[in-house]
Amino acid sequence: MKKSYQEFLSEDFAHDLGFIDWVKHGKEDEFWKKFISLHPQLSNEIEQAIKIIEMLNFKEFSFHNYALEAYPEVENYYVNSGNKKTMYFMYRYLKYAAIFVILFSLSITCYYLLDNGNPTNQLTNTNAKYNQSKGIQLLLPTGKSLLLANNTKKLHFNKIDQQLLSNTSNAVGQFVLNSKSIGLTQLTTPYGVCLDVVLPDGSKVCLGSGSKLIFPQEFENNQRKVVLDGEAYFEITKNKQKPFIVNANSINVKVLGTEFNINSRSSQNSSEVVLVEGSLSLNNLCNRKKNILLIPSQKAICNKLNKDIKVQSNVDVNFYISWKDGFLEFNRININSIFKRLSDYYNVQFVTDSGIDANRNITGKLELKSTINDVMAVLSDAAFFDYELKGNQVIVRNKPGALPILSRL
Repeated sequence: MKKSYQEFLSEDFAHDLGFIDWVKHGKEDEFWKKFISLHPQLSNEIEQAIKIIEMLNFKEFSFHNYALEAYPEVENYYVNSGNKKTMYFMYRYLKYAAIFVILFSLSITCYYLLDNGNPTNQLTNTNAKYNQSKGIQLLLPTGKSLLLANNTKKLHFNKIDQQLLSNTSNAVGQFVLNSKSIGLTQLTTPYGVCLDVVLPDGSKVCLGSGSKLIFPQEFENNQRKVVLDGEAYFEITKNKQKPFIVNANSINVKVLGTEFNINSRSSQNSSEVVLVEGSLSLNNLCNRKKNILLIPSQKAICNKLNKDIKVQSNVDVNFYISWKDGFLEFNRININSIFKRLSDYYNVQFVTDSGIDANRNITGKLELKSTINDVMAVLSDAAFFDYELKGNQVIVRNKPGALPILSRL
C-alpha cells in the first residue's frame, strides 16, 4: 500500500518523481508550497530530501524507459562489492530502479551518508548510534568506518597519490583510498573538537565543533559541491571553470575562490554566512531564484522558518572566525552573543538570571579549552559572575555583592 505524502520521510520524498520534478523544475509549485504550509512538521524531512536531490544533481532523461535496461548492471555492481546492506536497500526500492541508476552514476552512497537516523542508512559495521564524545568519525567511500582520536589535527585527501594523510600531535597515519570507489566521504567532529581538512582540489576547510562535512573523493564535471551541517571555515582554491558550492541545510553558497565562514546547524532556526575575502552568492533552497551577493565583512542571516535572508555590513569578522585558531576574540560584543558562540561549540544551553545584563558589551580573548567548565572558570573570574553546570545547562548568576558584569575583560 502506497504511503501518503503526510507519512513520507526524507528518503521517500527524495525518491518521489513528482517531488523531484518540483525541486528541479518547479512543476506543481502551487501544490507543493500549499502542502508544506499545511504540514510544517515535515519541514525537516523535506529540507533533507531537497538537500539529497540538489547534491546528486539529477540528469534529465526518462527514468522509466532506462530502468529495465540498466538495473542488471547496477545490481551486478552491488553483488560484486559484497555490500549486503546496499543490496537490501536496492531490493526494497526496486520500483525506483531508474532513480538508483542515477544514484549509481553520481554516487549512491550520498543518501546513506546524509544519515537521517534510519539504521538501514548506516555504512558502518555497528548498529549503535555514533557517540560524539569518542572521537572524530570518518566514513570512507568504500563504506569503511574509522574512529580517529580527538587529538587528530589535520586530514589531507591527496588526489594524486590516492591517499588520506592523518596528522596528529604525536603520530602520522596513512589510509590508502580506493581510486575505483565511488561515493562520498563523511567527517563528523565531536563537540569541543575542530579539524583541519584539505579537500581533493586543495581547498582547505576547518571543520568546527559538533559538525559534519560530506564531499566526494574527486570533484568531477563542472562544479565542486559539498554538504555541511554545523560550522566550518573555508579557504577555496580558485577555479573559474569549477565553482565551489556548499549546501548547508536550507542554503546554497557558491564561490569561485575565497574565504568565508558558515554556521548552519539542522537543529537551529537560522544559518549565518560571514565573508572574509573575495565574493560569494547564496540563496535559500526554497527560493532558489533570489541570489544574495556578499562583499567582505558582511554577514548573511538566513531564517529557516520564514525563508528570509538579511545582510549586515561591517561586522567584527574575528568574532566569527577566531574559533578556528582555538579562541574567541571579541571587541565590544554583548555577552549574550558570546554565550551563543559557546553554546554552539560545546553543545550547552545558557540560562541567565535577571541580575545579569546580557546585552552589556565586553572585550577580550577567550581560549577554547577542552571543556565548557574550564572556559567558564576563566570567563566567570574575569567578568565577575557565578555559574553552575546542571547537565546540559550552564546557569549564570551575579556574584553576591559584586558590581554588574564588567564592560571589559
